[in-house]
Amino acid sequence: MASTIDVAVNQSGSHWSITHGKAVSSSTGHVMGYANQGPFYAKQFKVPLEYIKYKHTRYCGGYPRTSWRTIEPIRYKIPAGQPVSKIGKDVKSKDGLSKYLSSPKSRRCIVPKGTFWELNRTRSIKFSQAVTVYGVSLSVSTQYDRQHAQRISAGARSAEHDIWGQNDRLDGRPGVFLSY
Repeated sequence: MASTIDVAVNQSGSHWSITHGKAVSSSTGHVMGYANQGPFYAKQFKVPLEYIKYKHTRYCGGYPRTSWRTIEPIRYKIPAGQPVSKIGKDVKSKDGLSKYLSSPKSRRCIVPKGTFWELNRTRSIKFSQAVTVYGVSLSVSTQYDRQHAQRISAGARSAEHDIWGQNDRLDGRPGVFLSY
């Protein structure tokens, strides 16, 4: 999440103008995960998130036409004295040779020995408003960023690692990737 507040003063006469400005911004981020668990490790990774319910309405001609609700994560909310993450249930049934063989060939790729591959997905939303009264301008903008990352490492001693996208090609919109 990043927030920016801009304040400006504009003084002008018939042939002159002076502008003063100030910008304040800040950002916060969290990164967590697990690594080096070995080739047969497949567990959920749970993080404490706070969710909010949104009601969306689409208007046409000033009248509401359709509405729908969504539940979206808004921030990490780590309870005091609690773990920042937890390891969840085993999900090996989603991976493996039989799942790999039944996956579409167009979604399959190889991670060569001694390398890693990471899938990153980021979404940003920016809200801003501004007002000018008696030559004083004030603008406020807030930006929310969400990033999802999934990484797989092929060890230096093992052979290649076969991966595939769950919903699409890895360079498309795979959702998540699975491995064998």
